[in-house]
Amino acid sequence: STASSDTTGAVAQAIITEATISPTGFCPSTAPVRAFDVTAITAQQGLPGGTLVYNPRPSNGGPLNDPTAILYVRTSDLDSLGKLKPGVPIEPLILRANAGDCITLRLNNRLPAIAPDLAGFNTLPMIVERFNANQVRPSSNVGLHPQLLTFDVIANDGANVGFNKVQTAAPGGSVTYKWYAGDFKVDLFGKRFSIPTEFGATNLISSDRIKHGNKGAIGALIIEPRGSMWSEDVKSRASATVTPPSGGAFREF
Repeated sequence: STASSDTTGAVAQAIITEATISPTGFCPSTAPVRAFDVTAITAQQGLPGGTLVYNPRPSNGGPLNDPTAILYVRTSDLDSLGKLKPGVPIEPLILRANAGDCITLRLNNRLPAIAPDLAGFNTLPMIVERFNANQVRPSSNVGLHPQLLTFDVIANDGANVGFNKVQTAAPGGSVTYKWYAGDFKVDLFGKRFSIPTEFGATNLISSDRIKHGNKGAIGALIIEPRGSMWSEDVKSRASATVTPPSGGAFREF
């Protein structure tokens, strides 16, 4: 009973002390801004050899690779010709932000008007005879959907749903999303209050749920403790040393 009461009091205090959320969005007016710039490319456009290699071993018909792969990359990792810069790890998109950050992500689309494709293994339930993922061409439009974060689903969900606003970028275009790394509550007077939340590792999901994921168009957004700083490893951004404002630094994989 005491523990429950203490927890409730802590949450109430967090709600009271946090800034109110702006009526024009889901981010508090005092939230730190974390900006990202991401670009969608094909392996043919950006990778050495023009293919995404999953396993380089030549045995059993290898290497396992996909020349029709699609990747989300940090725009700063591309050179003036749209090629991945030397030394940049070839891996899924990995981004980090802090609990309580107001995240803005600009997504640019460099995919061709008709995305490349090859036949692969069946990935859909065998409900319709002679119809599976191989009969669906990958979308050339791109979008990113975050898990767990707070946002306006009508404009910042990263997917085109029903009569909502179009939230994907066409080839040659771009779209900007705004997400809050936390939750919000409503008090007895109808005011909304923000609660920064350390979600940890979450998925960034591409707008084409059928074809983009199995072509490598996947990503992660890691929400660190509030006020943290980090240093990513050189060979893989999946690993980093994170230093929170209080307590010792920790390794993250």
